[in-house]
Amino acid sequence: NKTLGAVFRQKPLLQLLADNLKTHRALVGAMAGGMAGGGGEGSSGGDGGAAPMETGGGGGGGLLAEVGELVEQVLEETGFAEERTAKLDQDDFLRLLAAFNAVGIHFAGC
Repeated sequence: NKTLGAVFRQKPLLQLLADNLKTHRALVGAMAGGMAGGGGEGSSGGDGGAAPMETGGGGGGGLLAEVGELVEQVLEETGFAEERTAKLDQDDFLRLLAAFNAVGIHFAGC
């Protein structure tokens, strides 16, 4: 019965989230590059630009640290860092999911 903070600080989970973020950024960058032809919109370029992907491609340590910081930020902003998963209801999980999506962390089913 761990807290959400303890669950999200586990390295295998952070690595999975980093892999998902890298994939998401690659897809967003490909779509923005294909549609805009280089001049694209500011918001699309900021989320899927080349610089964040290069950081992650240089061994993964930079992207893993970035994901860890994003997770900490979301958990602190939502107030769920010290909450136990068994005590959360469906609305809490949806708020948490929306907060993660807002910072670019997406969860994909297998």
